[in-house]
Amino acid sequence: MWNYILFFGGNHYEYIDCNGNTKKIKPGTAHLLEHYVFENTVEGNLLDNLKKYNILNCNGGTNTDNTSYFFNTVINFYECLETFLREIYNISFILRKNLIRQKWLFIVRLEMIKIMKKIK
Repeated sequence: MWNYILFFGGNHYEYIDCNGNTKKIKPGTAHLLEHYVFENTVEGNLLDNLKKYNILNCNGGTNTDNTSYFFNTVINFYECLETFLREIYNISFILRKNLIRQKWLFIVRLEMIKIMKKIK
C-alpha cells in the first residue's frame, strides 16, 4: 500500500495564493477537489489508468486536516507508483465544465447517502 497526504482538509476555509493574498473557499472544497483529481489528470481518469497494472484498489479520503490518496497492489508496484505520482502532480487545469460536473455528482452522492440513512 502506498499513501500520499495533502495537508488540505475539511477545516480549511482559506488559502494564500501565489501573490500572498488570502482567499476564502467554501466548505466541502477539499472533498470536491479530492474527487476532481481522480477523474481529471492530464492522462485521464487515474483509477482507469492504474487498472492496467492490476491494482487491488485506489481511493482517497478527506478528513478535517488533510486529504489522502492511496493504492494497493501486490505486483507492478513501481509502475503503479510512477503512474500515480505523475498523474496526481499533473491534474488538468480546473475547467469550469469539469468542476460543475463533479459538483453535481458530489451533490447527488450526498443526497443518496441521506436517502439510505432514512431507509435504515
